[in-house]
Amino acid sequence: MLSGETDFQAVLLYGNRGTDAEALAEGLARFWLGKGGAKVSEDLSRAIDFQRIKPTGSSEIIKVGAITPTSGPDSGDDDKEPPVVPVTVFFRTRPLMSPHKVLWFDRPDRMNSRAANALLKTLEELPDYARVVMTTTEIGRVLPTIRSRCLCAAVEAVPLGELADGPKTEIESLFASTQGDLAFLRAHQDLFEDLARLLRQTETAPPLAAIRLAEQTKELVDKLSDKTKMPTRLAAVRVLESIGQWMARNAPDDPASVQRTAELAGYVQGNGNLQLALNVLFAQFLTTRREL
Repeated sequence: MLSGETDFQAVLLYGNRGTDAEALAEGLARFWLGKGGAKVSEDLSRAIDFQRIKPTGSSEIIKVGAITPTSGPDSGDDDKEPPVVPVTVFFRTRPLMSPHKVLWFDRPDRMNSRAANALLKTLEELPDYARVVMTTTEIGRVLPTIRSRCLCAAVEAVPLGELADGPKTEIESLFASTQGDLAFLRAHQDLFEDLARLLRQTETAPPLAAIRLAEQTKELVDKLSDKTKMPTRLAAVRVLESIGQWMARNAPDDPASVQRTAELAGYVQGNGNLQLALNVLFAQFLTTRREL
């Protein structure tokens, strides 16, 4: 595509967290915007012919209002989130400064059904100047009919062992599985050190300590949410994923714990009660490890 041998109006890049999908998406957006020598703003968010759509609100959902103008309870983003121009409105007019209007659609797997159907209709009727790039870590949750209208390309993560700046500490080795994990961990090293100290207590703590450990973990989730400005639910999923990684490395004789953690991460992401999930998780940890 960059060499001009072929062209697609819609591209879907997918892969695990920590891949170069975002960098590739930005590069592709800049290519489309700058085609023919057009000047591209260093800050893409300032480019008049560019827009990025991403999940918003405490539930991390993309509603139909982000795709097409509508009204009602499913009209768009939470009041706390900055307003976005609906996709259909964005593509209604021709580009002003670039040869293309470019939409970067982040995590299309987080659309509700109304939004997914509205996006599908939009993809079917894209004007010739429109270009769309999507990025997701959950390709299986993207509507098959949307995938069929895109060039879908898998983006692989670079193994940590091949990175020149790979894990340097025990904490980094415990919690990092991808380059993206490593960068995130280094930015919040103190919180992950607290999480490691808390998890080490599961090796000797009695079953009755489960509630206390769960409450302390909830406090860590709240701190991560405050520090990163990410929704609490998303911070909780990040912490649960880290707990799963820790258990996989430190409790190889208890593989069921990794599965339980993954299941509870999905439960929380689907609007399940976080404190209840953590209570159950630590009760299972302490009971199982005592039996082992």
